[in-house]
Amino acid sequence: MSLLTRLDGAELAQVWFVRDYVQLIFEDPAGSWSLQCWVWPRVRVGGQEIAPGEARYRDSLCELIGQQVVSTGTARGLRVDFVGAGLVVDPSIDELVGPEIAMLHPLFEQAPGMVWRPGEGAFEHLA
Repeated sequence: MSLLTRLDGAELAQVWFVRDYVQLIFEDPAGSWSLQCWVWPRVRVGGQEIAPGEARYRDSLCELIGQQVVSTGTARGLRVDFVGAGLVVDPSIDELVGPEIAMLHPLFEQAPGMVWRPGEGAFEHLA
């Protein structure tokens, strides 16, 4: 089981655009989680995927703030689903920018997190 399932039922509370990555903060009564993505997620809305750099990307991502996660998946890449929308991290080889794709860790507490890298787990297709 992936640590990503800890986001099930949590609400996307914040989106931080940092120089070369995006950080998504999820909150629920049990605590807060940070999903840092060095490969920025695509936003899935109404059957379309909006990629980083597209005109509507920032707004589409920020519109998910306040939405509750209904499911997650790691069959191929990472998937975070909301009602009627979702986030997908499934880069091509050309989109890789470093040794790590994403990292999930709890905020404000000492507890293990999880790092996803090319060639491992949900990203073994990028070996």
